[in-house]
Amino acid sequence: MAYLWWGLAIVPVLLLLVWFLNIQLLFYFLRVPDHTEAYVRFFFFHGLLSFTFYIPFTNKALAAVKKRVTATIPPQEAETFLVQLKERIGYIENLPQIALSFLKKVEVRALTWRTAVGMKDAAWTGMLTGSLWAAKGSVLAAIDRLMKMNTRPDIEVTPIFGQSVWKVEGSCMISFRAGHAIAAVIQLFIHRRGRKKRSSAGLFF
Repeated sequence: MAYLWWGLAIVPVLLLLVWFLNIQLLFYFLRVPDHTEAYVRFFFFHGLLSFTFYIPFTNKALAAVKKRVTATIPPQEAETFLVQLKERIGYIENLPQIALSFLKKVEVRALTWRTAVGMKDAAWTGMLTGSLWAAKGSVLAAIDRLMKMNTRPDIEVTPIFGQSVWKVEGSCMISFRAGHAIAAVIQLFIHRRGRKKRSSAGLFF
């Protein structure tokens, strides 16, 4: 019987510790010729405990990327990609209010985004460089609106003239409380079930 009472006393304490547990996530991506690397690293208890999840890249995917990078990039395709990127950034504002509320509690502690880009045509290289600066500015503005930006971003776009090159290195560290993430997941689950029930009942708003 004593073990039962001890268990009932310990469970609320553990739940409270989990709720206020601060989680840090480091996202890292590197793409250079002949090498691609990406991983997500989780930090707990101010870095005393951590583990890393590496994102695998298949040889087929790497070969396709290498072929695209070494080939001449069509200028029209590059412009289309940047336009689509800006449109997708705008879609973020249509996220459910629950997700937006959670993102407001997320702190951005470090942000690095370096890009080296080049095309054989110098004029198109200059235009692509300017477009990338504009796209990165839009991304940073969206992040600043959605999250707490507690750092000065390290952003670079380096033009390389006379050759087709696409190199990217980016890292972002964010932190949030586990309780906020758990509450957001539960609310999103309830919200999704509610939408399914309304749809099945023929109610559309």
